[in-house]
Amino acid sequence: MKKVFITNFIFLAILIFNTVCFNITNIFAFKCLASTSFVILAIINYVFAVKAKSSKMKIATLMLIGIIFAMGGDVSINSSFELGAAVFALGHLFYFFTYCKIRKLCLKDFIVSGIIFVGITCFLFLTPIFDFGEMAIVVVVYCVIICGMTGKSLVNIFYDPIVSNKLFALGSVMFFISDVMLVLNLFADTTRLTYILCHSIYFPAQWILAYGIFSLAKNK
Repeated sequence: MKKVFITNFIFLAILIFNTVCFNITNIFAFKCLASTSFVILAIINYVFAVKAKSSKMKIATLMLIGIIFAMGGDVSINSSFELGAAVFALGHLFYFFTYCKIRKLCLKDFIVSGIIFVGITCFLFLTPIFDFGEMAIVVVVYCVIICGMTGKSLVNIFYDPIVSNKLFALGSVMFFISDVMLVLNLFADTTRLTYILCHSIYFPAQWILAYGIFSLAKNK
């Protein structure tokens, strides 16, 4: 267990290094390396869960699939925003399925997710800095998915505030914020700061979700 714990933080250092290099140089290879690092880490933690004979393997499996789709979104969004958004949305859905496996859907999930959805859509569509054009439907659908995922992760803490649930919620909220930064960068006349913040928040968020698999496995 100690070796896996140390490995997690070694990969965090690798991820941060590649994220900084990508933000400075904008070289696509660094982005791929950062994405690869959190996927490899998620696999390592998943193998640890298997060897530890964790009773939460279905949860770990869904989270691992979501993390792999997140990497796919990283790679594909550079060539096509629509494709990248679709792949990211699949990743969010698997995160959502993960949280539903932890605890079944309840009324609070819909209330919290609905509040988040109303808040973010009002910001995106009532603020005059945005111009979505034909992409408006894509943005709305994506908001439904990511708000559902984020809301569910937060409600899970309310019912069971264990470390893994807190990690999943933190990673989800950070993912949500990074997506807001991405939208600001793509559809509003903002500075390069939003571009840097997007990746600087997103990659650590994926590490937190991958680390959540380890936390889930080591807690019997």
